[in-house]
Amino acid sequence: MQKIERSGLERNECFLDDDGILRIVDHGVSTEGANKTIADIIIEVSKKFRAEGKPVLVIVDVTDMIRSTFRARQQAAKDSKRVDIDGLCYVVGKNSYGRMLLKIALRLFDQNKFHGADTVEEARLWLFDYKSRNIAKNNGGLS
Repeated sequence: MQKIERSGLERNECFLDDDGILRIVDHGVSTEGANKTIADIIIEVSKKFRAEGKPVLVIVDVTDMIRSTFRARQQAAKDSKRVDIDGLCYVVGKNSYGRMLLKIALRLFDQNKFHGADTVEEARLWLFDYKSRNIAKNNGGLS
């Protein structure tokens, strides 16, 4: 596991796990600036993975998030369209802030690329099943 350090991630953590998943852990209050930094990291990692012929799989763990500002949610939605990923799974936990709202919001996006799970383990299972999802039509990725 490799920890990725960046200015703007003071309350968050970002890891490149040994199984090839980029894992972001959001603590406290989610802000617009932090979301932009996270999107930039995803873009950087996706370029590297694409060059190596690897899928781009991302977990965003929001179980410890207290709240998300409106601007942060707006930034996350905007950035979701500019990142090149094969799968992004939010870990929302069973009692986390905004669980139902996030699960409803994820239905507005491509359900082959975006998903919500209760645990990191469930997220990993969904992400590693990317070959059975039809994602090629959306981003030119793996089929």
